[in-house]
Amino acid sequence: DWCEDNYSVTPHVAEFWNTLSSLVLFAVAFIAPQFLDPRIRTHEPGTRLLWALMALVGSGSTLFHGTLSIAGQVMDELPI
Repeated sequence: DWCEDNYSVTPHVAEFWNTLSSLVLFAVAFIAPQFLDPRIRTHEPGTRLLWALMALVGSGSTLFHGTLSIAGQVMDELPI
């Protein structure tokens, strides 16, 4: 067991609240750039990398906390 009781909210998701917060992180990586100044989106190549890495961390964390699989753990910890 890691951060919270397993399968306490639903029988389909191991750590429900951690999974939910990771999904929010993943979604923000795609939604937030739409609110940036267009000049930043087109002239700062590092910002695309930042949002891509944020999506990678969010997806790996969602997989891990949702399933508690070894592959999910690797995808959760490796990008960090």
